[in-house]
Amino acid sequence: MLEKLPRTLYWENGALFLLDERRLPHEAAYLECTLSGQVCDAIAQLAVRGAPAIGDAGAYAVALWCLNERPADESAFEAAFEERCGQIAAVRPTAVNLSWAVSRCAAAVRSALAAGLGVPAAASAALELAHSTLEDDIASCKRIGELALPELRALAERLGRPLRVQTHCNAGSLATGFYGTATSVIYHGWEAGLIEKVWVDETRPVGQGARLTAWELMQAGVPCTLVCDNMAGALMQAGQVDMVVVGADRICANGDFANKIGTYPLAVLAQHHGVPFYTAAPQSTFDRSLASGADIVIEQRDPLEVRSALTAGGWELVAPADVEVFNPAFDVTPHQLLAGIFTEDGILRV
Repeated sequence: MLEKLPRTLYWENGALFLLDERRLPHEAAYLECTLSGQVCDAIAQLAVRGAPAIGDAGAYAVALWCLNERPADESAFEAAFEERCGQIAAVRPTAVNLSWAVSRCAAAVRSALAAGLGVPAAASAALELAHSTLEDDIASCKRIGELALPELRALAERLGRPLRVQTHCNAGSLATGFYGTATSVIYHGWEAGLIEKVWVDETRPVGQGARLTAWELMQAGVPCTLVCDNMAGALMQAGQVDMVVVGADRICANGDFANKIGTYPLAVLAQHHGVPFYTAAPQSTFDRSLASGADIVIEQRDPLEVRSALTAGGWELVAPADVEVFNPAFDVTPHQLLAGIFTEDGILRV
């Protein structure tokens, strides 16, 4: 069922290829990256997005710098390397997977240097770590969906029918190496006959639900219906939603989590209507150094995204060009609103 889904990113002939998600659903085209700055630009401009995919891309950005941009003078390598790693990790501050992956790559490079293997070997170590980061991401996402099945089965048995699921943004295969996080739950549930259909929030202001999730689910053959974000309450009031599952960009020690803006009000609505609300994420998205969601840094993005709509021809203005804009990319959902967190190690209750 997933054979029509494109790869979000892959390495070939010394270059990283990134699916340019700004051009979906109109065109599936790839960016070829041989420099770390090209990857950073793709992350910043949402050509590649989703916490796990950002982490994968960030690891390759470190490897590309080591392979193609390192100083000719090897004695200057370490200082320049540390500076570049800091810059890559800071491109998008809210999704913890980016800093996590960069830190892992940096550790592999430092270990090679400490062992006296030299800079070329350290660069090779960075590339191997990037490859394993992507492979681990894919395996974790698959496992998330597999281990969610008992929870889905229990919900479906309680209702006596398959589930109608709502999701927000794109926590899909397009946001990871493959399978997705929330969509891994959906794909495995659909294949097992436990899910009837999916309600897809359009997810303003950038429309990741409308442009990406709806397209992805249709490619996979999963029945879905697109709705505006402000229709969630009406759907739940009418008894049309049996569960909600979303992704996460950073999960704190107490279970509070940051996800795409609009997740928090969806969780509040779900609690009011007695609809179980879940997030799905790999362990790499957990940041146990943060006690609660109050400690999460929320990225503020370009006002253009709110004043405009992203079309096949680019951003088209739909509001006054000089209207003041508030545009946080994420909000924080308190752990008290969660029925559970689907992970590659099973479901966590918080």
